[in-house]
Amino acid sequence: MAKQRRRLAEGAAGEQVERAGVLGGARTEAHVHDTPGATRSVGLILCPGAAPTLFGETARALAGRHTGLESLWGAHATRLQERLDEALSDEAALALVEEALVARRRVAARPPGLREALAAIDGGASIGAAAKGIGRSPRTLNAWFDEAIGLSPVAW
Repeated sequence: MAKQRRRLAEGAAGEQVERAGVLGGARTEAHVHDTPGATRSVGLILCPGAAPTLFGETARALAGRHTGLESLWGAHATRLQERLDEALSDEAALALVEEALVARRRVAARPPGLREALAAIDGGASIGAAAKGIGRSPRTLNAWFDEAIGLSPVAW
């Protein structure tokens, strides 16, 4: 029995598109999607800098919208969806997604010091203090955030 595809609003015009797998980019506001009936959904929160490694796009390119997984992974996304449709439990579905992400991982350089700057900001440091702590300017740190996270340090 085939699983029902989910419908999500996509794009500024809010047109409805069929999507089996979607990647929701970073947002500054909550997003709710409505699905008809009961459906299974696997949600993940990615570490900053993971988008280029896993999806070949910067977080900036994915921010504020939904992107169909098939547009990023092609036939691999279709095969993953078929395997997810056959998964017998939520745990099995999550394991399939994790396996797919590990298989798609690329080596991508994270800006040096980004992790430390994130920790400093999470600890209450100002943007200027976090940038100074890694030997960069606030402008550089802002650019790194935009590319790696898809949000500004203030929105973070």
